[in-house]
Parts: sequence; structure tokens; C-alpha cells
Amino acid sequence: MPVNELARFEGSSNFPGEFRVAMILLAQQISSPHRAAQWLEFLADQPPEARLDDALLNPPEGRHHVANGIKEALEGLITDDARDLLIERVQHWLAIVGRFSFDLTRRRA
Repeated sequence: MPVNELARFEGSSNFPGEFRVAMILLAQQISSPHRAAQWLEFLADQPPEARLDDALLNPPEGRHHVANGIKEALEGLITDDARDLLIERVQHWLAIVGRFSFDLTRRRA
């Protein structure tokens, strides 16, 4: 990880680190590759300037089941501050975490 991104990744008492996003995505990838692929597709298709909470509360037609699954999985794992995270930052971690799965990278290709 580049040194200039380390503080954003680790976080502080004032700012929740993005490591939580990476860990949740990786855990989902390991526990349920099929569901992780749905998450990856859903999150990758969101506008980068949107907030995570907005994407989950207002999913596109026919994608409510994926958004609800993400909301349920995140319940109690991330703070309200993390819900304000820009989708752009989530997409950043999708690309990195997705590299560790042949299945995920194959689906996005």
C-alpha cells in the first residue's frame, strides 16, 4: 500500500479507516463467492460520487435483494460515518480485493 494512502486505510479516532471495507469484502468473498460476485457487480455499477448509504437505500430496479443483503451483512460492522463513504472508495477496494478471486475477476471480464 502506498504510504500516502496508509492513514486513510488505517483511520483514526476521528475518521473510520477504509480497512473495514476491504475486510468485509474479503470476508464475503471467502464465505460466499456467489454473493460476493453479486456485491461486486452491484457496487461497481453505482455512480462513484454516490454515498454507500444512498446506493443501499435506493438501489436500481430489480437489485433490492442485493442491496438488502449488503445492508444485513454490514449491520453492526460499520459505523454511520462509514455509510457516508463515497462509492468511489468502495470501488477502489473492489478492484484490489477482487484480484484475490479467480471467480470474481472472471465474472467482471
